[in-house]
Amino acid sequence: MWGKAANLETTVSKKKSTENMREPDWDDMRVLREVVRAGSLRKASDSLNLKVSTISKRIDSLEGRLGKKLFQRTAHGLVLTMSGRHVATGADSMGLAMDETKTRLSTSRDVDGEVRLLMSEGPADRWFVPHFLNTFIRRHPRVALRLGTTSETSDSAVPSFDIHIQYGPVRDPGYVGVRIASFHFLFFASKEYIANFGKPLSVSDLADHRFADAVASVATAKGFMSTYSNMDVYGRASIVSNSGLVIANAVAAGAVIGLLPSYIYLTSSHYVPVLPEIHHETGIFLKFCSENADRPEVRSLIDFLKETVFDKRLPWFSDRYQTPKDSWRAIFADRVLSKK
Repeated sequence: MWGKAANLETTVSKKKSTENMREPDWDDMRVLREVVRAGSLRKASDSLNLKVSTISKRIDSLEGRLGKKLFQRTAHGLVLTMSGRHVATGADSMGLAMDETKTRLSTSRDVDGEVRLLMSEGPADRWFVPHFLNTFIRRHPRVALRLGTTSETSDSAVPSFDIHIQYGPVRDPGYVGVRIASFHFLFFASKEYIANFGKPLSVSDLADHRFADAVASVATAKGFMSTYSNMDVYGRASIVSNSGLVIANAVAAGAVIGLLPSYIYLTSSHYVPVLPEIHHETGIFLKFCSENADRPEVRSLIDFLKETVFDKRLPWFSDRYQTPKDSWRAIFADRVLSKK
């Protein structure tokens, strides 16, 4: 009896809580999105052309609709609560959906302008340019692409580009960061290397092999091999480089074993996975200014990168790690090569 009464009271309480939570207004979500990007009410007021008091009322309205506190007011400014982070992510998704809808209302061949893209030289040289550039140009013949490559992790050059592909979460205020897929790094050797030096069967075997070590910057002492293989390899690598393309070429040449993203398996028959049980995942993020995303030519490239170039439905970009195997080549031929 008492148990039923307690359950009824809980049900009523939940119902009231649900009734108090109303659907958020899009304008309020848009204001929240801009406040998060700008980092303050004052900066958001400049970009939205609204008074600070109006923006504050919009945030209060949104908190009232959702029944959640979205910001903590501190001496250092506004700080998102855990609920606020979830809502801000939703606001970004809604905004991107609206931007995509606007763009798709026009024919892709009508899109005109220049887009500046910054990405690492390895994916640019081995993946984007040989397999997808021609497709993008055919779809958007009036869009000029200015492609920059970098092997450094510094963000100093980012503001001069409309879209930056990076391998870590976007932390810069005023920028949108969207995780579109995953890279899975594992050890590769070439058939020539294995024929000459054998194939390591364990991590300890790597100590007797020649390997390449990748570093985040030319000034970085500790490389990725030390981080991801639990080996102390400082000073023992045959080649150390901040260029993923250099590492890939050294492996293909049969000189060394190196950590490379799994998609490299599809770019040449030279690459053979070794110790595939040892792997590291990193996210692929698109970074761009919200103002730039409103431009149709920029939106066209964002959509192309998300849906075609780094399609996470493909096993080599999936969030779940899969060991490279022969069946990948059939998928690659059907989903990528046939569309060129």
